[in-house]
Amino acid sequence: MSSSTPLRPKSYSGLTIFVCTASTLIAAFMGLLAMVPYVLPHEGERDLLPLLPVAGIGGGAASGLLAGIFWCRVMIRPAMLDRRGLVGLGASVGIAVGSLATVLLHACLMIYVWAATDAWHLDGLVVGLIFGIPSGAVLGAICGYVLRCKADAANVGAATIRMRSDAPHDSSDAPT
Repeated sequence: MSSSTPLRPKSYSGLTIFVCTASTLIAAFMGLLAMVPYVLPHEGERDLLPLLPVAGIGGGAASGLLAGIFWCRVMIRPAMLDRRGLVGLGASVGIAVGSLATVLLHACLMIYVWAATDAWHLDGLVVGLIFGIPSGAVLGAICGYVLRCKADAANVGAATIRMRSDAPHDSSDAPT
């Protein structure tokens, strides 16, 4: 028997909401910061500036939500089987989804800037990956820790239920 009692997928809905909300908010903020390398070369162009924050925040929020959903889809299965190593695995998966979210965000920003100026800016993607990879690792490790705590709490609860059901019943109190 494994070291933990498997949890039902339904019991992870609160964790999924937490992870998706955290990744969406962090990625939306990073999307706001990500527009800086695209604005600096085009400071004089008034047509580009008004909608770029919307593209940055919207692209960041969308990519963060997708990253959170993907992280949960990958991480909940191992937590259902065994809770060991969830923090490290969460950080590793966080690196992958942080990279993916960064590429999606900067693809959105590059397409927007290209449509407005006919110029490609790959330097923003490079700078974005410098921030996106560590952000994904840290958020993945934090969420992996929360997932491990959730699995530990469920394991303690399952052990308590198991102990209660295994306790011997005293039949001397039963009416005759």
